[in-house]
Amino acid sequence: MLEVTLDTYNEAALQALNGNNKNLALHYFSTALSRIQQSSDQGTSTERTNYFARKVEQLQSGVTAENSDRSSIDEALPDARVLAEWEALEQKQTDWQKKRY
Repeated sequence: MLEVTLDTYNEAALQALNGNNKNLALHYFSTALSRIQQSSDQGTSTERTNYFARKVEQLQSGVTAENSDRSSIDEALPDARVLAEWEALEQKQTDWQKKRY
């Protein structure tokens, strides 16, 4: 019964990877690995355990790398002070124009 559950998690994780959803795939692989660890008395092969552990490790490093890339993108965005200076400068440039009613 455990093998069927593991196959189901594996298929769902692979579908998530095909859909470019690494966080969901990581969830499914992690869940499968935790199921193996919870029911270690049923004699699941070490090959399956190593497979899921390797997948979890790869996805965790990939998700961590993506999150660090996102933080560097956020750092490249101008802060509120700079935006306020630009808005003030643009408003000064349009203040001289005569308003028509």
